[in-house]
Amino acid sequence: MKRNNYPCSEAVDDLESFFRKHINIDSDLKRFLNILEDFRKEGRVSYRFIQSELMEYRKINSDYFSFSDDERQMFDDLSYFWG
Repeated sequence: MKRNNYPCSEAVDDLESFFRKHINIDSDLKRFLNILEDFRKEGRVSYRFIQSELMEYRKINSDYFSFSDDERQMFDDLSYFWG
C-alpha cells in the first residue's frame, strides 16, 4: 500500500530499525546511525546517499541479505518521497 506521505522522522525511524536489523559490524552500524541523526537534525532524508552507502557496505562486506516485502516497500516509498 502506497503512503500518502512519509515524514522525515518516520523515515529515519524506519531506516534505523532496518540498519539495526541488518548491519552486523558495530563501526558501520554506528556510522549509519550517525548519518540518520544528521538527517533528523536537517529534517530531510538523502535517499540516494543512503542507497549508495548501503550498497557499498554490502559490496565491501559481501553481506547480501534479502529484503522482506515490507523493507522493499519502505525503500520504494523512500525513493518516491525522498529520492
